[in-house]
Amino acid sequence: MIDIPALPAAALYRPREVQQILKISEWKFFNLAKKKQLATKKIGRSTVVEAAELQRFIASLPAGGPR
Repeated sequence: MIDIPALPAAALYRPREVQQILKISEWKFFNLAKKKQLATKKIGRSTVVEAAELQRFIASLPAGGPR
């Protein structure tokens, strides 16, 4: 079972917030979006990720084990 961390209460997240939550680079964020692994939406010129999509993405990640 994957332990999903509690996310800050927000309906939408900007790329920088998603990067901080997932601890990934800007390049990695936009690469995930380009590959449709992380669904994004546009509001005007702003890119956002819905909270439910972020939860879905986190839940889909493989369980990490000891290296």
